[in-house]
Amino acid sequence: MIIDAISTFYHNMTGIADETGRVGNHPYRIQAENMTLSGYTVVNIANPIHASSPNYQAIVTSSNVTAGTASTTLTNAGTFDIAVNYFDHFGGKAKWDVYLASNLLATWNGTHEDQLGYARVSFVFPRFFPHANVL
Repeated sequence: MIIDAISTFYHNMTGIADETGRVGNHPYRIQAENMTLSGYTVVNIANPIHASSPNYQAIVTSSNVTAGTASTTLTNAGTFDIAVNYFDHFGGKAKWDVYLASNLLATWNGTHEDQLGYARVSFVFPRFFPHANVL
């Protein structure tokens, strides 16, 4: 995802032709706004630098007291590195759980403002799950 952002940044900045077809070509990327959503709403992102979505969109729970679920069906079997990018907003204490089928890969709380000392700021953070087996 970092390479995606760097490729897109320099392509947009320079206008140099993308001879290798890397910019915007992410065949295994699943955008959250294209998943099956329950308790989430799709929103537009004002500052596109924070978006991996080509439509500059993200998902947010429908209210501050709503739990949400975003799910998808994977059609390719194999071993993949799974990455989840999420916004950690100041003042919230969200909890995330990531499952592959019925197996819990990870759970964490959105407490970066407490841990890192950032105040009144929202940041995008990644979580990586290497070598996940999709059957």
